[in-house]
Amino acid sequence: MFYEVATAGAREERIAERSRDSAKAAAKASGLPSSLEWLYWDEPAKARPGDWVIQISNGHVRRPAQVVRVSREGRARILWLSYVKTTKRPKVAELRAVVANLEPDFAELALGHADKVRMILKMFGTKPK
Repeated sequence: MFYEVATAGAREERIAERSRDSAKAAAKASGLPSSLEWLYWDEPAKARPGDWVIQISNGHVRRPAQVVRVSREGRARILWLSYVKTTKRPKVAELRAVVANLEPDFAELALGHADKVRMILKMFGTKPK
């Protein structure tokens, strides 16, 4: 599934700051690095811990990140992400060849389908845990 993600504001930053310690504890309990980044998620699709997010920004693909925790306050959701180390970084065109509905204006890719997750993570030289 692909979703364009809105820019976070002061409210979302406050929500993230309040949930930082619990997100680090969740990462540690999962055996993931506790050096986390957060992402404001305002899309109708629900992201859950264990889902994968691949960010595409200004035509560049970032490393895959696993959702560690989802912090909620009202409708606002903050995804806490743990980025994995990779040996390769595919180009956007390579991702488009595997995921046909990747559109140029979209910035985030959340993967929940196990077969697609394995296929895309293989492009980065890593495997899902």
